[in-house]
Amino acid sequence: MDNFYSEEDNEVWKKLITQQLEIVADVACKEYLFGLSELNLSIDKVPNVEELSKVVFKNVGWTLSKVDKLIPSRDFFNMLANKTFPVIQVIRPKEEINFYTNDAPDVFHELFGHCPMIMNKKFSEIMHKLGVFAINASDKSIDVLGKLFWVMFEFGIIDNKETKILGAGILPSKDEIYRVMHSNNIQKVPLNFFTKLDINIQGGIMQPKYYSIKSLDALYTLVDKDLEKLVFFNNLPESQYGNTFLFAAGAKPQYSIQA
Repeated sequence: MDNFYSEEDNEVWKKLITQQLEIVADVACKEYLFGLSELNLSIDKVPNVEELSKVVFKNVGWTLSKVDKLIPSRDFFNMLANKTFPVIQVIRPKEEINFYTNDAPDVFHELFGHCPMIMNKKFSEIMHKLGVFAINASDKSIDVLGKLFWVMFEFGIIDNKETKILGAGILPSKDEIYRVMHSNNIQKVPLNFFTKLDINIQGGIMQPKYYSIKSLDALYTLVDKDLEKLVFFNNLPESQYGNTFLFAAGAKPQYSIQA
C-alpha cells in the first residue's frame, strides 16, 4: 500500500478530480477525454503511480517514473526518447485547488493533465519523436524543444471552428480553463514551422499567450515533417529571422542544428 500521501492529500485529490471532471467534459479535446476514460483515475485518493504505469504501458508502451523534482531539459527529453514520463509526487495545497502557483508541477498536473493524452498513441509518438530528435541536439536546440513542449504540450489549444484544450497545464486548473475559454483579452498564436516561440518558460502564472494547432494530426505532421525547420528558424538571430522566404519557396539553406 502506498503511504506517501496523507488523508489531507487524498482529500485535496478528491476535491480536485471531482471538480475538474465536470469542467473538462465540455472543454477538453476528444483525444484527452477518451484517454481520461481509459485511465479510470481513482476519485477518493491519489492513484498509485506504479499501478497506473501498468495501464499506460499496456495501452501505448510507455511507463511512468516517480521523481521528486523538476529534471533538466536534456534529461527530460532523454526520458521521452525511452518512452518514459516523469511524475512529480507532491500534491498542491488545498488553498490552491483552482490554480496552482508553484513553478514545478504536482501529481494532479502529471496524472490528470498529461497521462490522458499519453494514452493516445499518436500523441505519445509525437513526444517520442521529440525525445529522439533531442538526443544529438545542441543546447540551443534543446531550449527550442523545451519551448515547443511548453506552448503545445503544457499550454496548447486546438482551434478549429471551436476551441478545445490540449495542454496539461490548463486542464487541471479551473481558473485557467475559464480564462482560455471565456476571456476576450488573451492572445492566440497559430503554430507552424515559421512560428517564433517568443516566450519565457514560467509556471505558476496565467500564461500571457496561448499557441494553437488545427488538430492532433496537424501537430503530428509538424513534429514528423517540419521539426527541423521550426528549430532552425527559432535558432536564428532576430536580425535574420524574418528573412526566410527563400526557404519557404524551396531553397535549401546550409545549416546544422545538431552541431
